[in-house]
Amino acid sequence: MLEVRLLGQFSLQRDGKPLEIPSRPAQSLFSYLILNPEVSHRRERLAGLFWPDSLESSARNNLRQALWRIRKSIEDENHQYITSDRFHVAFDPDSETWLDVDILMQELEENAPVEEWVAVYKGELLPGFYDDWVVAERERVRIAFEQRGEKLLAHLEQRSRWNELLDWGENLIARAGALEPAFRAIMLAYFELGDSAKSVATYQRCVEALEDYGVEPSVETKQLLERISLGKRELLHDAPETEPEPPGFLDVLADRERAPFFSRQKELEKLSQRLKAVLGGTGQVIFIAGEAGSGKTALMREFTSRAHAEYEHLLVARGECNAVTGPGDPYLPFRDVFGCLIGDLESRWSRGALSSSEARRAWETIPLAARALLDQGPDLNGGLVSLAWISSVASLNEAVDDRLRLEIRRHAETEAFGEPSADRFQSGLFDESTAVVGSIAA
Repeated sequence: MLEVRLLGQFSLQRDGKPLEIPSRPAQSLFSYLILNPEVSHRRERLAGLFWPDSLESSARNNLRQALWRIRKSIEDENHQYITSDRFHVAFDPDSETWLDVDILMQELEENAPVEEWVAVYKGELLPGFYDDWVVAERERVRIAFEQRGEKLLAHLEQRSRWNELLDWGENLIARAGALEPAFRAIMLAYFELGDSAKSVATYQRCVEALEDYGVEPSVETKQLLERISLGKRELLHDAPETEPEPPGFLDVLADRERAPFFSRQKELEKLSQRLKAVLGGTGQVIFIAGEAGSGKTALMREFTSRAHAEYEHLLVARGECNAVTGPGDPYLPFRDVFGCLIGDLESRWSRGALSSSEARRAWETIPLAARALLDQGPDLNGGLVSLAWISSVASLNEAVDDRLRLEIRRHAETEAFGEPSADRFQSGLFDESTAVVGSIAA
């Protein structure tokens, strides 16, 4: 059997003997094919995907060379894995293979052993590979690991298996990094085992881990710390759930007085002219350049605040890069934008990134945004957006009708909707993102 490991490494072996594909493009192509074994790929598409900067004839020749290297390295008369003809290339789904990603993506069943499932995740998918398709697939795999890890922790907590909860929480943190639900699980496990001091120390670990990403612990984690500090075990398990409070920005009395903004009138006028062109149907891309601390962010906030006040139906959504996480999370700005559109607003409002009026207008748009995501963005869930989050805020938004609320909840519980795309890579994500935003803006 061919054993393929793509998590934390690129490793092939058959019957205990290592195999090597000497070319990095051929390794990437092989990985792409085995991750999509049910798909027959057009040759021209593969050539364009892996050699986008080459002429078509050169790209097709490169594809032939890569396929030859794959076959020469791992196939013989008794072991064949790649099928092809003049027009198509595919990985044979009936060949005897074992893939670590397949083990990771399996749903956890009741009482099923999870040791193999956790053990296969030795790190991110294909480290050191920077193809566009790898970046998107890597994120999907990481999210799947974290989601299944959270399910495992919840399963152990419900059965009061505290020592196992402690062990698995540490295991998941070691493999996934700053996984906040794992820190909460460890805090709870220590508390139930009678060691409140270690519970508090674990909270501090969580704070320090999240600081590296520029965020602080969630309200849920802070509330758990408070309950542990008070020694209120009954609040951790037995107390009825309290009704979530509506976000603070809905309270008009909570509006903050905006600091006065001076000068920059020339720049503001240019931006205003460009916005009018956009509203007239002419798309624009604007770059604001300057040294750190020169006021770029303040200029944009002043401009968006004025535009928001001038145009009744203008919706502002912001996305930011992060110097710490950016290289490993190229989709962060897109997640931020969708966060504004699906109701992840209060944290942005509380730190001043959105004004109260901007947050309220985005809140009013949630029904439209949710409908657009369900209809136009089936592959965005679990990667760029979270239907589970939309479901939680939909219960607080009176504009979301019961039918839409039920549909969101149903899709969120299954963690997917529509037919899964076999081509869930960068171009597809961008196409669906464009469709969703366009639907909201229509």
